[in-house]
Amino acid sequence: MYGLIQVPVSSPIILVNTSDIRFNAARIPTSPADIPLAYPADTHHIVVVRNNRYFMVDTKGRGKAELAEAFKEVKRMADGTPGEGLGVLCADDRDVWAEVCQPFHQEYKKMADSSSDEL
Repeated sequence: MYGLIQVPVSSPIILVNTSDIRFNAARIPTSPADIPLAYPADTHHIVVVRNNRYFMVDTKGRGKAELAEAFKEVKRMADGTPGEGLGVLCADDRDVWAEVCQPFHQEYKKMADSSSDEL
């Protein structure tokens, strides 16, 4: 069954179709269950994490050499100043993470509009 996973819960067994949320997707932590979020297929960027900092790297029309240069720039910028260390929070229980991350989601939305970390 391609694209289906079994989720072990109390009976009955639930089948979840994941074929439409494998790429360009994220799980937004909420309580009591995460919300899958799918982005448009024509999105042309990746998110790079280095030294607890997050960078959006545009990929549209870039070849290997241009991407390598963008990654070098990410490395240079990230190695200069460490980030907030938010990644460790996602290792906690999902309900705790959902509660803790709400202020960060709001701050991210503000920063995304005026991001200087896009390469």
